[in-house]
Amino acid sequence: MTGFEPFGGRTENASWRVAERVAGTFAEEGFDIQAKQVPVEFDAIGPFLAHHRRETIISIGEAAVADRARLEIAGRLWQHGTDNTGKYFNRPLASILLSRTHESLVARVQANTTGSETSLPQRETNDGARRRSGVRVLYDGPRPPAAVIGENGLEYAVRAPENVVNLARKAGLAISSDAGLYICNTTTALGYAFLNTFAFLHVPAVEPSEKTLTAVSAFVRSLLVHAHGGDHEVQD
Repeated sequence: MTGFEPFGGRTENASWRVAERVAGTFAEEGFDIQAKQVPVEFDAIGPFLAHHRRETIISIGEAAVADRARLEIAGRLWQHGTDNTGKYFNRPLASILLSRTHESLVARVQANTTGSETSLPQRETNDGARRRSGVRVLYDGPRPPAAVIGENGLEYAVRAPENVVNLARKAGLAISSDAGLYICNTTTALGYAFLNTFAFLHVPAVEPSEKTLTAVSAFVRSLLVHAHGGDHEVQD
């Protein structure tokens, strides 16, 4: 299970709190499960997922607009925002995910994008400085192209498998088709595109409630059982 480090000047990230607590509970039950904190950096997500590609990954992010835990079912093929390195991104996400029939999207969005990657003024690079940064996350530069937002962006989105969606519904999670265009969306798209067993959840950006922890735990249990049967348990 993964959660993210703090970003946008905050000192806590609800996703990490949830990942730690849920993974800890399952580990106490004998499940072979770990919680790992992921950097809020666009270029860190691909290598992380590649390193763990043979494992089941349930990734969690926080969303200020979420009022309950939800499964993200669509990853849009665009990256937009300023990450914790202080760098601003407004570029296609891994155009290799596009089939030849969709190459026109890349051309269309690139033609409407000014500066696919630009740097903000120099910042300290240590972890403490990054976390203290007051960088606004989504609106430090040009808006993303209309072709990748709203209903338009779903045409080219990477989708969650139907069995994962069904398990989420049974666990009481809400279903969302808009993970934004920030780090959570990058994780959603790459995870569903390249991993055998993956899910991305958003939780409210507040102290985790028992309702949130219960819903996430129910989904984690059902996904592990569905994917691995009893093989997820530590053998004595």
